[in-house]
Amino acid sequence: MVAVYDMGCEAVNDIEPGKYCIIVDAFSSGSLYAPHFNTLGLKCIHVQSKRDIKLVASTFKGKDFVVHYQYNNDIESLVNTLKQYNPLFILPGFHTSVFLAEELGTRLNIPSNSSKSTQIRMDKFLMHTRLKQRGLNYARGFLVNSRDEILTRFKHEFKGKPVVVKPSNSAGSDSVFLCKDGNEVVRAFETIISEVNAMDVVNEKVLIQEYLEGTEYIVNSVTFQGRHIITDIWRSDKIKSNGTDFIYDKTVILEAEGDVQNELSTYNKQVLDAVEFTFGACHNELIYTERGPVLIEINPRVSGGHLPEIAYECTGMGQIMWVRNVISDLMTGKKVEKPVHYNLYKKACSVCLISRHEGIVRGYKNLEKIKSLRSYHGMDIRVGIGERLVKTVDVWTGPGMVVLIHEDPKVIEEDYKEVREFEEGLFDLE
Repeated sequence: MVAVYDMGCEAVNDIEPGKYCIIVDAFSSGSLYAPHFNTLGLKCIHVQSKRDIKLVASTFKGKDFVVHYQYNNDIESLVNTLKQYNPLFILPGFHTSVFLAEELGTRLNIPSNSSKSTQIRMDKFLMHTRLKQRGLNYARGFLVNSRDEILTRFKHEFKGKPVVVKPSNSAGSDSVFLCKDGNEVVRAFETIISEVNAMDVVNEKVLIQEYLEGTEYIVNSVTFQGRHIITDIWRSDKIKSNGTDFIYDKTVILEAEGDVQNELSTYNKQVLDAVEFTFGACHNELIYTERGPVLIEINPRVSGGHLPEIAYECTGMGQIMWVRNVISDLMTGKKVEKPVHYNLYKKACSVCLISRHEGIVRGYKNLEKIKSLRSYHGMDIRVGIGERLVKTVDVWTGPGMVVLIHEDPKVIEEDYKEVREFEEGLFDLE
């Protein structure tokens, strides 16, 4: 049986085959797809991969879908149910959905990425193994499942040099540790192993990987008809805070062209080909090192953190709009026109708020001061009154973000500093 739940969706009466598309886990930025597809005359079907996806459940917009199916581990039943709609394509909306979306797409024989290579795109060890096989820059690492093994790898393979220890399949800087000695390596391993990570997956193995020194970047893209379109490139600044090494500070959108951007774009397309990414949006994180760009991780779904909306404001397009255009061309049989590069009409900075305190939120301060900044565009506060504020250790424990957009980058930089000053007294705690 396939469970059908009322999630605020409309009811399906007469099915019109060929008028439907499927989005799996339409959460976070994935919730932006359906409204755009609806404008193309498509009816959107929602599939939820897990019963409870707490981190982002509130971002689901049921009104944009005609029906909602809850996957209950019976893939054959779900495939047979979805076949009746003769869907045009399927897309993952959130990181949790990639395995199911690609399995369904392959079984339904509709545009999607092949389930035969999903593991390569999702496993942080296997993706680098594939890059090594293809002669591309990669991060050296090993999967381990014991305390003794990780210590041996650290001492003999990395010669005691700094390493990163993290889950092999998670997201949002979840449980990512920079370790400089054996004790730190062991502590990181014991923190990660056997725990349920942010993607609701048990960490059966732990990845120990070389530490890549350099500037971090995000390269977002959309792929269709064998072509990779670079939709937006960002510099991602991280800092040390609250005992962790990789707290997001700010993310700054960059011009499409430049010496570094050109190298990032070329390398990113080679990575996408290497991991057999053929359809949809992809969000990749890279480090620009002394040897050039090196992949951190592939995320075979649309970027989160409001980046698609910000990119739209700054470029007039972005991932969501490019996917919409790709689907429009798919429906009409047109060939997708590939741009030379995107144009950056405005500058932008996404400031990740960082909590260094804990307590119950009684109210907010300084909100109006932030809103009065010249480059202020929007704010997302994720901790409500009466809820508990925790110290920020990764993306998921960040209390919110402030988006700054302006034609003058100097104005944005000044306002960024103001946000950091106002941040300290932002939450009134019990």
